[in-house]
Amino acid sequence: MGCLIGIDGGGTKTRAVAVDLSGRKLAASYAGPSNINLIDQDRFSKTIDSLLSDLLHNANCTPESVVYLVCGFAGAGRNSAKKSIESTFSEFGYSGKCRVSTDMEIALNGALHGQEGIVINAGTGSGAVGRDAGEKIERCGGWGYIVGDEGSGYSIGRKAVQYSLQSYDGMLPRTLLAEEICVRFSIGSIDMIIPEIYSGKITRSGIASLAPAVFEAAHNSDAVAKMIIDESGQYLGKLAETLLDRLEFTVEPVELCLSGSIFENKELLLPSILRTIIDRVKITEPKFPPVAGALLTAFKEAGMETGSGIENNLKKIKFI
Repeated sequence: MGCLIGIDGGGTKTRAVAVDLSGRKLAASYAGPSNINLIDQDRFSKTIDSLLSDLLHNANCTPESVVYLVCGFAGAGRNSAKKSIESTFSEFGYSGKCRVSTDMEIALNGALHGQEGIVINAGTGSGAVGRDAGEKIERCGGWGYIVGDEGSGYSIGRKAVQYSLQSYDGMLPRTLLAEEICVRFSIGSIDMIIPEIYSGKITRSGIASLAPAVFEAAHNSDAVAKMIIDESGQYLGKLAETLLDRLEFTVEPVELCLSGSIFENKELLLPSILRTIIDRVKITEPKFPPVAGALLTAFKEAGMETGSGIENNLKKIKFI
């Protein structure tokens, strides 16, 4: 029995789904982070080994029965990263047809299903990607948490800490965020966060976990939290604006899809995202999630048409 595999690898979680040739789900498996820029090669290899071993076992498939595998990984934008990922699949024992792309590309393929438009992705990281009528694809942002990824979960959490400290100094108004951070990390006052961070006791994921608290504080009219949300939305909107200017779209307004966990609170972000582009875009719901975008690409690369039957089967799959 032949199958196709789609993989969505991010900075927090990696998802893999196997489907049969009609798009029916055979199995799904999950693993930890797989951003090749943030974890070493040994850990990445172990993640892939665990992910695919579990997936193929549960799908009752062998590596030889995989018709096509498409994966999108955060941090896989450069050719060197793609070759490293391809070699990891070879080490696992998979020598079949494979396409390695970025997590933003499979998000685009899923959300717009081949149509022109733009996808802003904001979860652990952030970035945007667009495709115009001429099939030209451009991306913007996505440079990682140290030098970029503004508007991501980590960036929002980092600003929560940063601005709470500025509030402690008297540079900004008092904020509910300082109290939440103290409770979250069991510290007596916000200044005590410093040794916890610089000693490594509070990790990057710990900081990113503060993002929901920022949205909650903004809902409660906290001025500092609202400032963070506004700044984050403006940056995400600038990503889209840049792609609107770089690509040649044939229709206007251009479809704009919002993908990623940060947009669970999109009602707070939308005013600042749309501030300068409101007349140029229309917000549309993604047609498929990123891992389904990888599967749709796998069907296409295998030379198989994805008619309504396959698409309906993919829509029935619950992608966690």
